[in-house]
Amino acid sequence: MSLSRVEVVLLSGVATEWSFMLPLKEVLEARFRDAGLETRVQLLHPYGDWNRPLWRQVAEARRDMSRRALHAGASVRGRALADQLLEGQEQTGDQDRVLVLIGHSAGALAAIHTAAVLNRRVIRPPIIIQIGAPKLAVPPHLKATTAYYYGVDSTSKSRDPVTRIGHWGGWRRLRSGIPVWDPQLHAPSVVEELRLMGGHPDYFRSGERFRSSAGQTNLERTMDAVWKYLMTLMN
Repeated sequence: MSLSRVEVVLLSGVATEWSFMLPLKEVLEARFRDAGLETRVQLLHPYGDWNRPLWRQVAEARRDMSRRALHAGASVRGRALADQLLEGQEQTGDQDRVLVLIGHSAGALAAIHTAAVLNRRVIRPPIIIQIGAPKLAVPPHLKATTAYYYGVDSTSKSRDPVTRIGHWGGWRRLRSGIPVWDPQLHAPSVVEELRLMGGHPDYFRSGERFRSSAGQTNLERTMDAVWKYLMTLMN
């Protein structure tokens, strides 16, 4: 896979300040630059920023939690984002790029919906990284390129209530034909915890308040996990 054709799209959640994911954008650009790669990283707000009415954003995000909406391709934001990204591909003439969608909170829902639309229209399946997100069933054809990260404290206790929303469960049949509930049936291929100082809004913090006893900031820990996953798929 050619790493010189990577486009990274950072997707924020509802009612988010425009620069919320900017620290992640800056360290991602630095990592790719240090690796000698020219990579475009852009910030998008699939449900709007904090200037758009909150109730509209929440309503759209709640609708995107529906598996029925996912399978039907009914997410307005997902279709719009897919069209926007495909238009950019046509303008650059880059038909063989690697697309990476990194979503925080509800932005990760939009990432799944967007990837589900794009997967039928691009050469390579998008890479999806979900951070501090509700659990939404991942379509089978996207599971292998999807990772999920959630915040915990030093005892592995959840620090992020948003990650307790939703589930990946589903019914499957044993060889005997007996149906059993599998809580991980529709889970991403990678599910890992991130030790955080703070909670849901703090994955990208780098101040001293957000530095662990081991010396890593939340941003550094999140970036290391994201980079490791990207390199695993791209090498």
